[in-house]
Amino acid sequence: MNTESIPTLDFRRIPRELAGLWVVLRLGGDQEIVAQAETPLEAMRLSKIDPDDPRFVLTQVPDDRPGAAWVTHLDRPDISR
Repeated sequence: MNTESIPTLDFRRIPRELAGLWVVLRLGGDQEIVAQAETPLEAMRLSKIDPDDPRFVLTQVPDDRPGAAWVTHLDRPDISR
């Protein structure tokens, strides 16, 4: 995967109150929280976005920000549509 094409995810722009939650984010200069939930599946259901759209990612907000967290693009086959 070409790392130059991966949009930057800025955890500093996510409110501290969301630490530990799963969020769906629209990436880009105007990074936006589309949905937030206790589980990844619930966050996906609430977002109502196309899981194949590469502009969105699913991530769990780290508790000790800023820091690394698991991030995936939504076109993964292990996420129910």
